Amino acid sequence: MDGLICLSVSFIFVVVFIVVLVKYIRKPSYHGQGYDKLIGKHGFVVRASQFDGDMRVEVNAENWLARCENKHVFKDGDKIIVKKINQDEMVLLVEPLDS
Repeated sequence: MDGLICLSVSFIFVVVFIVVLVKYIRKPSYHGQGYDKLIGKHGFVVRASQFDGDMRVEVNAENWLARCENKHVFKDGDKIIVKKINQDEMVLLVEPLDS
């Protein structure tokens, strides 16, 4: 009887360990999970920054932190296009939309 209890506890422990392990292995990665689809999308500046160059933009009805690599000065409401994504910081790299 003691062997059966020990076997049951061991089995439960292994099952829980495998479930937790699979959960962490299958943890979603943002790389290639739809963020690349933002490249080429148009949006607009929600809040421009005058100091560090970071701004808030809206693309696909979502608010994002963005920055322009060529140091263009944006104003609220300016139209932008997403050129790249800095996935380390989750920052959109944008340029002005020539319209």
